Amino acid sequence: EIILKVLAQNNFIGRIIGKGGNIINTIKKETDTNITVSSINELNSYNIERIISIKGELDQQMSALETIFSKLWLAYENENARAWHYSTQYYQQQQMMQNFAQHAAMIATVGATGPPLLPMNYSQQQQQQQSMVHQTQTNNSNNSSNKFMEQQPNLSTIYPSSYY
Repeated sequence: EIILKVLAQNNFIGRIIGKGGNIINTIKKETDTNITVSSINELNSYNIERIISIKGELDQQMSALETIFSKLWLAYENENARAWHYSTQYYQQQQMMQNFAQHAAMIATVGATGPPLLPMNYSQQQQQQQSMVHQTQTNNSNNSSNKFMEQQPNLSTIYPSSYY
């Protein structure tokens, strides 16, 4: 008598056994074979596979093997599709967060007279402060030409212009 043995990853064995053994029992009845699965206690960090043993006539074994392979393949495809979906979903979430941060930064800095609303690193703060320094025409008593003055952010809404 020939015994067919199939190695299968432990995480797919549940798809072969089924709840209460209903799937494996159905395969046994349909193919008139004796199918056993090695114990979970035989697993260790070096061996994460379980052995599915199939006993019976050769054509019956082949029929059982075909059914088991189709269920294992379906489980494998579903696992990979789920992993791909989660990694794609994670990537899409990361892209969305990056786009949101970029748009928020643009909204915070476009047309603002003060510092941006979002936190920045030191070099960004220096660039922002340099952009706030601009050349203005002064209207003072000695009629000097252009001077560089630092613009104070939104002070005109708090104090009248005579205070600064």
